[in-house]
Amino acid sequence: MMAAPAQPAGKSGGSVSEDRSGPLEPDQIPSSSMFSPLGCACPLGEESASSRRRHQERKLRMLTFWRDGLERQLAAVNAAMATLERQMERDQPAAQG
Repeated sequence: MMAAPAQPAGKSGGSVSEDRSGPLEPDQIPSSSMFSPLGCACPLGEESASSRRRHQERKLRMLTFWRDGLERQLAAVNAAMATLERQMERDQPAAQG
């Protein structure tokens, strides 16, 4: 005896949301589920200015961190170039004589 074919994933017998034909309109979304543009769930207003400030401070710390890393890399490249130039100058008179 063969088993009945399984239903496709995500399809159930009686889904509650089957009557929706597309995305919700903006006026259908409850205001409690709206998010601020910075990704926090705080209400817009006075708190949004402090939230924006915190976001800017975090961004500044991140950019400073990146710059510090780039400065270390640049210092390493400069040191390698200086060492190579010294070696080339040192070896140049030996090659001519």
